[in-house]
Amino acid sequence: MDSLNNPQNYQSDTGMNKGRSNNRFFKYLPYLLIVIVLIIGGAAVWKIYGNPSNFSDKNSDGEQKNLNTQDSSKEKTNDNIAEIINLAISEKSQSSCDSISIEWQKERCYANVANVLQDDSLCEDLSESFIKNMCYFNIAQSSKDLIVCDSVTDEGIKAQCYVNIAIAKENLNICNDIPEGFEKNDCYTGIAKLTKNEELCEDIEPNRACFFGVALAKQDANLCENIKGEKWQQLCYKGVAAVSVNAEMCGQLSDSDLKDNCYTSIAKAQNNVDLCKNIKLEKNKCYQAVAVAQENISICNNIPEGIERDNCYTEVAFASQNSSLCEQIPSASEKNMCFTRLGVSEETVAGSVDENEIQNEINGCMEFGEDEMWYCLGDIITRVAAAASETKNPELCKILGDEYMITLCEQEQANKEMVGIVENKGDLSECDDVEDPANKEMCISLIATGQENDSICQELSSMKNNCIENIAIKTNNLDLCSSVQCSRLIIAENNIPSLCASDNFEECGEPTDSTACIGQAFCFDCVLINNMQIEVCDRIDNQILREACINTADRCFTYGCDDEFCM
Repeated sequence: MDSLNNPQNYQSDTGMNKGRSNNRFFKYLPYLLIVIVLIIGGAAVWKIYGNPSNFSDKNSDGEQKNLNTQDSSKEKTNDNIAEIINLAISEKSQSSCDSISIEWQKERCYANVANVLQDDSLCEDLSESFIKNMCYFNIAQSSKDLIVCDSVTDEGIKAQCYVNIAIAKENLNICNDIPEGFEKNDCYTGIAKLTKNEELCEDIEPNRACFFGVALAKQDANLCENIKGEKWQQLCYKGVAAVSVNAEMCGQLSDSDLKDNCYTSIAKAQNNVDLCKNIKLEKNKCYQAVAVAQENISICNNIPEGIERDNCYTEVAFASQNSSLCEQIPSASEKNMCFTRLGVSEETVAGSVDENEIQNEINGCMEFGEDEMWYCLGDIITRVAAAASETKNPELCKILGDEYMITLCEQEQANKEMVGIVENKGDLSECDDVEDPANKEMCISLIATGQENDSICQELSSMKNNCIENIAIKTNNLDLCSSVQCSRLIIAENNIPSLCASDNFEECGEPTDSTACIGQAFCFDCVLINNMQIEVCDRIDNQILREACINTADRCFTYGCDDEFCM
């Protein structure tokens, strides 16, 4: 048990496995808890009315400082802002936006009205660069008007504007007006896939994504032979096998991972669990994938008893939204995690907390490998924290016995109470009684995020940037981002991969494994995940990172993508 006190014992899994493996970043749990509660808390206060009250805290000199920087009569909650924007859209009137006191929110409102009216002249007076460019961009997309694209000042957004319209019109002449580069390739690739014309692929380089897309569109494996690079070619054969539901083609693949994923894809499509028997390395994932696709928990019984079978039960219960299936899970911790995922009340989950049982479960977790051990322990911590929160008894965390686990439990319990505060009122005065400085900042940040009011964030210290960036992500405003994580989420949401290589990220330079290159690669990965466009992988210079992107694409095609990877 001594080893539990060392957070370095945590291991992570960077694979795209759905379900359990996406939650194995347990060594970062204290930070993930903050991110999760910010997101949940922000969502919780979206529909809460009321202006923030003045909130006071003592500075280092004992003097009172005012954290409420705006006159309360001028403050707008998120609902008020949302109502104003919706009213402005319905009335098709920008003047309806004028009552919004937060300047960039007012411009966001103006841009929405401009899009409804399809009047790009209304974008001219906007000062926020990203909002202004997206104002032109969205109108151009809706009207399919290239002239409007020319008003976009960011070259990456402008190029994507041309690409989208060219593909929508299936007009190659527009592609020819785009400068040489990835956007021009994307333009040809998009039209080639729509028209199922592989000859267009011969006019661009690299063209593997183009041949790949046309091969899948035509279900023609012969086109895969035009692709350079064994990994791409194998992925092409696997993709054609999957879309044509041809299991015989899977057996011809030399890449063992692709072969397994190929059988899994077809097993899901045909609801044919027998195909999972052909898999050598990840047979259990195939059984789970078919079980989830059919919402048939009995298929999980093909998996040997243990944590993988229990996880299969949980995934089927979640897919079918049937909490009664959780009762079939023998592991108490997994059973309660199943109930929690399905939104069963914390009273039900908390009711099963018993000190002797918890210690027995902890001992059972120790029998797993380190990766699964920490996931198992994480389930127990979550359940005990839920019980501590429900019973308002933080001392309950001490039944875990280990100091580090107790700390994590207390943090999660505090986070649950913080979300409760925000759910109740979303009023800054609710933070008055929060004694812990970190929790007090979290409380204020949650309310600021819910109200989309970044001026409240300015008064924070350690959570200032997180607060602002959660508002940026929520409102889709790249101008508010200061981190690559924030930037890539918004870039992926808008599907503008060119921005991954712009000022939002450091220059990657030579194709190395530097932080800058990894940051860009993750950005492209997120665009792939959000939009299922494998061609973005070709933009990654580093071969290792490029192949990782291809592997991510394969996992997405097989198991589906999980947005959590982009967080």
